[in-house]
Amino acid sequence: MWDLEGFLYAVVAGIVFLGIAVMLISLRLSAVNSAYLVISDDRALYEQVWEKLCDDPNFKGSLAELRKQCERALVQRSAQNHGDKNAPKIRQNNRLQHFAVWSTDLIIGTIGMVMRATPVLRIIQGGRLENLMAARQTNVRTGKRGTLLPFSGSDTYYVKCIDQLYAQASEAEVLLRRKIRKWAFVSQGMLMMQQEDFSQNAEWVLWAQAKADKVLENRIMWTKNKKPERAVDKCLKRYDRKIYQLVDICRESLYFQTVADMTQCLKAMSEDIDIVIDRVKNRMVTEDDASLTCGFRKVTVNLRIRTWEAEQRGVESHVCEVRLILIDFAELMTEERHKRYVEYRDKIGA
Repeated sequence: MWDLEGFLYAVVAGIVFLGIAVMLISLRLSAVNSAYLVISDDRALYEQVWEKLCDDPNFKGSLAELRKQCERALVQRSAQNHGDKNAPKIRQNNRLQHFAVWSTDLIIGTIGMVMRATPVLRIIQGGRLENLMAARQTNVRTGKRGTLLPFSGSDTYYVKCIDQLYAQASEAEVLLRRKIRKWAFVSQGMLMMQQEDFSQNAEWVLWAQAKADKVLENRIMWTKNKKPERAVDKCLKRYDRKIYQLVDICRESLYFQTVADMTQCLKAMSEDIDIVIDRVKNRMVTEDDASLTCGFRKVTVNLRIRTWEAEQRGVESHVCEVRLILIDFAELMTEERHKRYVEYRDKIGA
């Protein structure tokens, strides 16, 4: 016999759940819409600046050179094969102990000898053997021999403690600022000067000038490490609690009056043998709508410093971030606009 009461119960329950789902979706859409309204005026302002810059015929040529240099930087200073879609994403990695390094070299060397001595295995493996043997000499993910297990796809060697990241960042920032000074000197790079608050009257100084004037040098406002509360928030909302995906705790910014100067800075970075470039995000392209950054455009470089001093400090595998910004955009950065951006970011869960 057909159970009418059970059927009605199921229908009512389905309608209730459907109503809850519709309500949640509506609330989410409402939050996203309100978030866009918060930054709509600011985004329009940034877009006006971008459109004005793009109206200059020479500017588009400069953008093309910048794009080429971004690609060239990855080829020259990257430790990864960025042409491979399956290349591992950048992570904050731990170092291996020496005994683990020796064991890895022994295993890889043995595998290589066996595969080279067996014609059938050489045919099956294709070009992977050469990559494996190359990794024994220079690790493809760090640019330094013996720092990490090559081609490790698991998270065994990833940093899982945020305190460890901040300890590394506090050591790495000293080395990064030293590099920033060097790159700024050869590229007309500018640094922000200290002021009471974020305002439209912000000032920047060429490092070449500040270097010769201690008063100016002391007024330089170096970028502070990312606030722990923001790092935790980002880890929870964007990275599914994976601490090792936070690659911008230690960061610095350089400002430029022209795209040509920005390109020159990237060139200097790509020729610096002391660093490994893991990623270049170029938002200075016409096809990028820059929606996530509310129309604000910049070039972001993630890198690792691999000097002897970095090894002694234990930070040669720590990923830092360098942001290259045009003065045209930097002049619009105010405390109020930054607060609205933070509100927008929190609402969309970015």
